[in-house]
Amino acid sequence: MSTASTTHGLTATLPATLLPREWTLADLQAHLGGIPAERIRIYPPPGMATEQDALAIAAREDRLCELVDGILVEKVLASFESFLAGMLIHWLNNFLDQKPLGIALAPDGMLRILPRTMRIPDVSFVRWERFPNRRLPRQAVFEVAPDLAV
Repeated sequence: MSTASTTHGLTATLPATLLPREWTLADLQAHLGGIPAERIRIYPPPGMATEQDALAIAAREDRLCELVDGILVEKVLASFESFLAGMLIHWLNNFLDQKPLGIALAPDGMLRILPRTMRIPDVSFVRWERFPNRRLPRQAVFEVAPDLAV
C-alpha cells in the first residue's frame, strides 16, 4: 500500500495496483477497447473503483456501470439494442423451455467474471452446472462467467 495526498490535505491509502503513472486518457481508452470518453467515470479515480461503487451508482442514478480493472464504464442503454436483446432472450428462453440447460439473463444481469471485473452483457446464458444445486444466488452480482454473452 502507498499513500497520496488529497485536495483537502487528507492522506488516503491507495492500493499498490493503480494504473501506470505514465498513462494518458488515450492510454486508458485504449486499455478499455476504445470506449468513448463520455462513458468512462472519473470518480472514483480510474483503477480504484469497486463493485460497491457500481451498485451505488445504479441505486442513486439509475445507471448501470461495468467494472473493468477498477474502472467504472457506463453501459450503453438504447432502444434498438434493447429490442435486439429482447428478441434474443425470447428465442433463448423458448429453447431453454424445451431443454432446461441453464438460465438467460437480461441487460441488467451483473456478472463478476474476474476479481476486479464485473460485466453486464445485453444477453447472457449460464449453464446450471455453474450454480451449486441449481440454485440462483440472491446477491446482486453473480460470481460466474457466462457461457454465452452478447
